Amino acid sequence: MEKGLKKKAIATICCCLIITIVSATAGLKISLAADGTVKDGTYSIPVSLWKALEDKASMGNSALQQTGKLVVKDGKAKLYLKFISMEFAGMSGYLMQLNLLEDIAFNEFGYPENYTKLPSEVVSTYGIVDRYNEETSEDKVCAGKMYPKVVSVPITMEQEYIWAHVYVPVMGELDSGDQECRIKLDFSNMKEMTQAELDAWAEAEKSDPKQETDPGKLDKDNLPNGKYNVQVALWHATSNKASMGNPTLNSKALLTVQNGSYTMDVSTHPMTVGTITACLQTLQIRQADGSYKYAQITAKNNPNGQPSVFRFVLPSKEEYIQVKIDPKVEVMGEDPLPARLKISWDTLTKASDDAAVEENNKTVAAGLDTEAVDITDKKTKVRIKASKNVLVNGVKLKVTQLKSGSKYNKVKKALSGIGDKITVYDITLYSPENSKVQPNGMVKVYLPIPDGYNKKKLQVYRVSGSTKTKMSAKAGSRNCTFSSNHFSIYALVDISGGTGSSSSVSSGGSVLPEGDSSTLLEDTALPEDTLTEAGVETDPQITQSSIPYTGSALSTEKMMALMLLGISMLSSFVLVVTVIVFFIKMAGRRRT
Repeated sequence: MEKGLKKKAIATICCCLIITIVSATAGLKISLAADGTVKDGTYSIPVSLWKALEDKASMGNSALQQTGKLVVKDGKAKLYLKFISMEFAGMSGYLMQLNLLEDIAFNEFGYPENYTKLPSEVVSTYGIVDRYNEETSEDKVCAGKMYPKVVSVPITMEQEYIWAHVYVPVMGELDSGDQECRIKLDFSNMKEMTQAELDAWAEAEKSDPKQETDPGKLDKDNLPNGKYNVQVALWHATSNKASMGNPTLNSKALLTVQNGSYTMDVSTHPMTVGTITACLQTLQIRQADGSYKYAQITAKNNPNGQPSVFRFVLPSKEEYIQVKIDPKVEVMGEDPLPARLKISWDTLTKASDDAAVEENNKTVAAGLDTEAVDITDKKTKVRIKASKNVLVNGVKLKVTQLKSGSKYNKVKKALSGIGDKITVYDITLYSPENSKVQPNGMVKVYLPIPDGYNKKKLQVYRVSGSTKTKMSAKAGSRNCTFSSNHFSIYALVDISGGTGSSSSVSSGGSVLPEGDSSTLLEDTALPEDTLTEAGVETDPQITQSSIPYTGSALSTEKMMALMLLGISMLSSFVLVVTVIVFFIKMAGRRRT
């Protein structure tokens, strides 16, 4: 019996020792120096490009090979990244620039507003020459330069996120080539490189020979009968950049030539702008006499039977054809948008006689790539403030203070009994083409507090017809602020002389927006103002530290080490208890 007990105790002790040893070494895929730092060597590490303010891959992520090379020497680390061809909105291309960001100044939304660029070191280049990087290219960033294949940047170990800037010219076609982003490093899966991996990187770090351009080009003005492919894009009506509707257009068009008449087929796909998904609904082509003619819809293969192919006769063989497009997206305006169809005649190639226009019905995201906005209406002193990529460039603010009339009376009726002091504003945003637009995200609004209003008894309501929606608001010394992604009629209410609502706004405080229970909303979900694109409550107090950034969080390695230490300590405790129990039992048996 005593021998059996001894065997059980020894077995238990051995198990605990094994657990302790395994737990102390589990997950370690790299060799550590005596001081706990990573030994000099070459390691593979998972990498990706993440959006600046969202924890998901950026649009440029597909241009990056998802495994990087990390070289550690004398306590310093250098990260090597390989770039590959990416597909974007039916087009393909390469990344041209990657820079790290230093001396960053963040705006109130946590976005890097001002910074210094630290260029990456180009290790090797591709030999590709295309319309973006040829010597005569209009793209000044790319003209005459080769696309980088492998670049290197210095990093600090254990920093999971590194702020960066990238430029991808093919995304520039969609007005979103310049992007601030974050390089995400997965240190928990870092491991020493195998010889095969080292050989593959050595090959990648060799530059490709420069490709010679084909001198033989088709004459666009004298094409024989047949079919041809050509690259197209939707261009801004007056500026030398892509239109906001460009992401909906597949870049490869089909041109059919018959006895000097040029008929073009273009295909489209769905695009998302913020939380909205839409397709191009109509396309109008400007004729020689100045009138516009609708293109024929020849296919409806987009979701829900929406148009996917448009056909029209080219009115000329110029590079730019004036058009009007209507994707039915609020952020782009309520009316058809003037634009230009840009035909890149230098990409013209012969197609087979039975060729059809290529369709791609994949939904793409439309990046606005627009500047931050801070506008104050001179007359009413109402101010709006938005981060980058929320409002269209050149947006115009129109604010009308309502003091009488049918609109004002409807607001008074909707807010009856809440307060006796009400200031009503009709806030509207317009595009440079004078079409009404809505934001692609949250906009901060500042309403001036009139004299005589109790700053501790203020509420803000959005009023649409008989429906009132209480906003999340904060009263300051001069303004009452709130955030919204939709503009219409807003009312600032002093509830001192009324019943108010279930809760009021005190100076410096805030309440969540809430639908008024006295009105039946058509949609029983939360009002649209309660959510941003990422589903965040209105008036988020976002600061620089509210998103992950370089050095901001406990590294994955440290978290793993703490977890392993805990397991090890628990195993040691079990070991000690087992030994004590064993000897107590042995002592008891000897007494008997």
